[in-house]
Amino acid sequence: MYVKKGKKVADSFAELNYFNDFMVQKFFVSRKLHSAKREIEIVIRVSKKTCQLRFRKLLFQAAHLQFGTIIHSQTSKNQIMHNQKILFANLRTRIQLMGRIKTDSGIHFNLFNPFYLCSMFLVVLTISAWRIIDLNQAIFSEKMQLDKGVTKAETVIIIAKSFAGNPYVSHTLEQTPEKLVCNLSEFDCYTFVESVLAMTLARHHQKSYLEFQTLLRQMRYRDGKLEGYGSRLHYFWEWKQQGQAMGWYFDVTEQLGGTKAQPVINFMTTHRGLYPALEDETTFQEIQRSEKKLSENFWHYLPKSKVGEIETHLQEGDIVGITSGIAGLDFNHEGFIVKKGNQAYLLHASSDAKKVMVSTEPLADYLQKIKKHSGIVVLRIKG
Repeated sequence: MYVKKGKKVADSFAELNYFNDFMVQKFFVSRKLHSAKREIEIVIRVSKKTCQLRFRKLLFQAAHLQFGTIIHSQTSKNQIMHNQKILFANLRTRIQLMGRIKTDSGIHFNLFNPFYLCSMFLVVLTISAWRIIDLNQAIFSEKMQLDKGVTKAETVIIIAKSFAGNPYVSHTLEQTPEKLVCNLSEFDCYTFVESVLAMTLARHHQKSYLEFQTLLRQMRYRDGKLEGYGSRLHYFWEWKQQGQAMGWYFDVTEQLGGTKAQPVINFMTTHRGLYPALEDETTFQEIQRSEKKLSENFWHYLPKSKVGEIETHLQEGDIVGITSGIAGLDFNHEGFIVKKGNQAYLLHASSDAKKVMVSTEPLADYLQKIKKHSGIVVLRIKG
């Protein structure tokens, strides 16, 4: 990199031709994410041709290539880009004002030397990339500091309530190609329950972000294997079956007086136009096979007319799946039970209120006012 002394760095950063061997030898992150130790070996080849360097674009590209992370909150992304702009403006000003630095030992460092300029840029680049990937990890770390309940059901409610007011946003999992999305800033009803449950299980075990990601993958994908859109568990009924097999919760619907049912499940394949990923024939056939398998099993549900009668038997922290009256669909919605006296309320990511909240009316009344809801299935968390 070549920059003439006295010339504004903002207008004359050289073009970076290659980031050939950017190798992180060691990467240690403290438990609370307050410090990091990095030992980096860098081999760079650059040209002497001066040009304008597009800082923000390069930062996000480098973050994606280096860490494979996607930013899901546009607000957070814009804020980071704004902070980076200020950061680089300050850096440029400092470089303009300082041509040489003299150390206590009398050694001079020429800041306009290509080696030092590249080094300074890459240090800021690495720090900025870390700040990007740190968003969801920081939220996770914060939630791990919340009180742990005596039972996992108690912890579920503590963590779930801490998200009250977070925005409801649909389709946050839709990425091409399919990848594990860990978004703790905004939720739909499905990702809210799934994320809170995974954090609860991690809170009662290792409390690590890696464990949280592993649990999320095990909950979200068939047999815990991420193998494209078709491997995701799109139906709550299949999600419920896999979670039971993993030993995370058990179904108490039948013992509460549930009614036996065996609906045909085929909503996705009979409404193919609503799901762009189903344009691929292989993916379509994979979803079709899973629907056929689900339709072969019977299950129990509590009709919404009976929910008021069993309300006192519902426990705080129970997972409630709300069954659907729509042909071909198994469930419409889900959330957690919160008790107020003997009455049960729904703590959920509400598509109507567009935020995480506790329902304003008891669960029985909530179900009655929504025609497409037919009843509930109750899952009780173990431990």
